[in-house]
Amino acid sequence: MKSISGIVFCLASYSSAWAQVDDAVLGDEIIVPKSRIVEEVRGGLAAHDLGWTIINADGDEEKSVALTAEIIFAEPKFLKWALSPQPYIGGTLNLEENTSYGGAGLLWRQNLGEKFYGDFAFGLVVHDGILDVDDARSRSNGTAEFLDLIVNRNRYGSPVLFRQQLTVGFNLSEKWAAEGYFEHISHGGLLSDGPNEGSDAAGVKLNRKF
Repeated sequence: MKSISGIVFCLASYSSAWAQVDDAVLGDEIIVPKSRIVEEVRGGLAAHDLGWTIINADGDEEKSVALTAEIIFAEPKFLKWALSPQPYIGGTLNLEENTSYGGAGLLWRQNLGEKFYGDFAFGLVVHDGILDVDDARSRSNGTAEFLDLIVNRNRYGSPVLFRQQLTVGFNLSEKWAAEGYFEHISHGGLLSDGPNEGSDAAGVKLNRKF
């Protein structure tokens, strides 16, 4: 799973090399308008497992720091009926050996004047966290490690989770924006009948627009 997050971060680091397909210019005259596949690349720092939501009000066993990154693509024409969402891929890499995850979904944006905007994103992620007691037992080499996993790690109940994210952004310039966000991951009782501790995260990101 950490390798998945690593791939996402590599994509975010190098995507500017192939995403910035600006209009071809000869002198002051545009001669070949080109489309953009990648619209934005954003990355930042997050506080993982804050235990803020009702679902996760008692769950902050994994409170830690994580890196996060996303690549946001242009709106597909075939999704205009769904209010023109933008597809994205992204991941979160935990820096303290707690749960990391990566996945994809759709993002809806609403401009709030000239400087501010808001995003709502919904998608699915896969993760490397603990599923349940049996999973903790299978990962442990002894009683002490088993107890550590049970006490200090969340039990997510499903290897695939829903991800919901709310973002508020501020345009620093035409190409750059600063963002604050909150997200929740859990299976919602729909993807599994196992435990559903889930986790909350909040953080800041820097957004490069193409």
